[in-house]
Amino acid sequence: MDKQIENPQEKNSQQKAILLTKLGNSYLLKGEYQKAMEYHLNSLDIKRELGNLKGEAISLANLGIVYKYLGDYQTAIKYYLEVLTISRKIPFHQGEIISLGNLGNAYLSLKNYQKAIEYYQQLLIITIKRGNLQAEAIALCNLGVAFHCLGEYQKAIQYYQEDLNICRKIENSRGVAMASRNLGVTYHSLGEYQKAIQYYQEDLDICRQMENHQREATALGNLGVVYNSVGDYHKAIEYHLQSLEIKKKIGCRQGEASSLGGLGNAYYSLGKFQKAIEYHLQSLEIKKEISCRLGVAASLGGLGNVYYSLGKFHKAIQFYQQVFEISIEIQYPLGIATSCFNLGNSFEKLNCQSQAKKFFLQARKFYRKINLDKKVENCDSKIGKFREGKHLNTK
Repeated sequence: MDKQIENPQEKNSQQKAILLTKLGNSYLLKGEYQKAMEYHLNSLDIKRELGNLKGEAISLANLGIVYKYLGDYQTAIKYYLEVLTISRKIPFHQGEIISLGNLGNAYLSLKNYQKAIEYYQQLLIITIKRGNLQAEAIALCNLGVAFHCLGEYQKAIQYYQEDLNICRKIENSRGVAMASRNLGVTYHSLGEYQKAIQYYQEDLDICRQMENHQREATALGNLGVVYNSVGDYHKAIEYHLQSLEIKKKIGCRQGEASSLGGLGNAYYSLGKFQKAIEYHLQSLEIKKEISCRLGVAASLGGLGNVYYSLGKFHKAIQFYQQVFEISIEIQYPLGIATSCFNLGNSFEKLNCQSQAKKFFLQARKFYRKINLDKKVENCDSKIGKFREGKHLNTK
């Protein structure tokens, strides 16, 4: 292949650039990012020599994508900004839309949600102006994700609902399933479980019609989680087992770990603590293997809950402390708040008043940040007991 490119008699410069781009994309799909980068840089050089601005924008976008996969979001942003500048100059409308979306996604990955929103809103304005309903739906979906990450669930619902309406209008089944899933997750976060079930079920029905087994397994898992939340633990186990079977069949290790964790939570809720520990440990092992930090925190939290219920508060604290540290590391406000609340409860059981109060205050602070008012009230209730002197050490 390389010899073919080096022979100037076989291809002209433009054809060479196209072939280099194809090779770069091929190596990107294989995960060979350095080779992908080399080919895209060579393609970029040729396009610049030819003065092909549209081609230059495409090569810059491809380089941005390579750096995104390498986890170097700042360099990816640099390339996406160049694409945006060129696309607005020539003009190249598709390039402008793609670069705005890519910039939003990069800032989302960096957890700079306000900056992500800024680019997604620019994308939304352009897509509405140009009547591009498919791109408009993507912008609405991404805005929903960003607001969800900020804990602004009502705004997230507003954008997801608009996304769903458009996807139904243009008969985009995949988009309808994704919007339904996002609405389910958000209503679940708000504790509106029946609405969550409604949207998760719609997601499941569409995924089965499309024979998308990976998405079907995710939808089953989501239903398992929400049925656990409403106290129907046997139904939760039923959904998690169906999800687990599919994930094992398709070799989805992350999904398998998630289902095992869901089973651990359901058996914990049923008071079958030994079985809960077994499932959480299996889940934890896979999550460590695949380096899923958020998943590791979830499994550790599940184990902490089991040991708390067993009255082994020192052991529970060890697990909750690890959850707290990981949540700080990955900047996950809900994880920080929940682990602080759980640490407060554990120290309260050990009659360590000052430690308990400290963690309840921290939990309150983070629950307020993500607008979980009921959780804030729970913290206030705990803190209020300390003020009333209801927690006294006994000899």
